[in-house]
Amino acid sequence: MHEYNTTYLVNGNVADIDKIMDGALEAPRNETFFIITNEKCPEKNRQIIADYCKRSDKINERIIKHSKNSFSNYVKSIQSNYINSPMDRVVIMPQVSVSGPSFSEAVGNGLITIKSTYRDDVGANQLITANKSTQIMEGGHLNIQAGGKMHILIDYENVHYEGLIGTQYLNHSDHVMLFYSNDSITIQNGAFEELTKNAGSFDMVKLKQVRRNGLDFYIATCVGRIIENDPNEKILIVSRDQGYLAVIDYCKAYAGIRNEIQLAESVESGLILLDGDTERRRSILAKREVKNLETEYALYKERRSLYEKIKGLLYETPYIDEIERIFGIMEYAPTPKEKYTATLHAFGIKRGQEIYRIMKKLEIA
Repeated sequence: MHEYNTTYLVNGNVADIDKIMDGALEAPRNETFFIITNEKCPEKNRQIIADYCKRSDKINERIIKHSKNSFSNYVKSIQSNYINSPMDRVVIMPQVSVSGPSFSEAVGNGLITIKSTYRDDVGANQLITANKSTQIMEGGHLNIQAGGKMHILIDYENVHYEGLIGTQYLNHSDHVMLFYSNDSITIQNGAFEELTKNAGSFDMVKLKQVRRNGLDFYIATCVGRIIENDPNEKILIVSRDQGYLAVIDYCKAYAGIRNEIQLAESVESGLILLDGDTERRRSILAKREVKNLETEYALYKERRSLYEKIKGLLYETPYIDEIERIFGIMEYAPTPKEKYTATLHAFGIKRGQEIYRIMKKLEIA
């Protein structure tokens, strides 16, 4: 397992600095935190940051001047002092000067290179490079307990294809290890690509010699190694074998470990158990939501009826080929005013007004 020496740059001026830094006090030995502030930092934040710095020598405040080159110069000094090998990296938390001339200039001068970008930052999304020494974290909170790295250990001999359900939800913070044998050597077309594309890192471990419960002992040993290297990282065992509960029971009852460990029959089920209150977990639960079949059928018939009415109105007009776009506007825009505005936006004033006059016959526009 790769264990990076990580230096985090965290914006100290944001309103929820305490939530962003939640868990930093429990960070492993190889992580260091610099909370970046300037003269605009609120006094409340100053007090919170001072408290963090007192409680851990791994957390430090750095006050920089609010000027064009201040962040560029600071990152240059961080990289010269903290990037000494391929196992050293700097992680820039969201909103730490990730827009504006200082950040752009630093990237342009080669002072910052980006592995992956914060999804909501338009400027940073255009600055991806191949070098992996520095990255912008995907996600707004550094919460060791609710987020952080997750190790997903798949007992592929036991779960086969079904255990890989949910691999589309994996992200760069997930490390996947697939344990297999000659009895489980095949995989569904496209499943391997999905798995390796989304996971942050991926390894395969093959059973060297056939022995009873051989892969079970491999996985149990791997759990121990992960715990030894980092007592904060989450561990998911993907298997239907309830014997792994004994490993979990021992770790909780006798070893006194802090790692959160779960057993699940698929990647998707495990992410629900381990992921905490995250957007990923909410997406999975939304997909699993059970709905009333008769209600869904009634909505389907309603949509088909609206589609056929629009098709009839457009049949002998120049706009019949635009039926899908027009149907989308009429279905989803909630009020007549919004339907009218959306139609003009989509088709221009002249064509939009003509289309809307036709749609008014629906008595919903």
